[in-house]
Amino acid sequence: MKVGPAIFSQAEDRGDKVKELSEKHLVPWMSKLEARLDKTKFICGDSLCVYDMSVAGVISNLILNPNAKDAEYWKTLWAAAPARVKKYHEDFEAEMKDYLDKRVKTSTM
Repeated sequence: MKVGPAIFSQAEDRGDKVKELSEKHLVPWMSKLEARLDKTKFICGDSLCVYDMSVAGVISNLILNPNAKDAEYWKTLWAAAPARVKKYHEDFEAEMKDYLDKRVKTSTM
């Protein structure tokens, strides 16, 4: 509910909306994710679950998407992300490598 209005906005203040989204919601979200991953590889343990698809999907399809309208902005957000969140996504990509290598990579989310 928070992501869509900002990233799909066509308004002149879209950049401000994206920045507000990241500062108010995505940065705290990553901190909570970091805490959740304190003792597990993935959200519910050492195996992927449906929640990982959703959470890692936001990282893959929005924050790390080189085709995103705000790709440069998202790079700065990712650079400041907690190391544990980065490791989580790295592990996700390793587990999902076959799928991720074959999927269409043209989304501009």
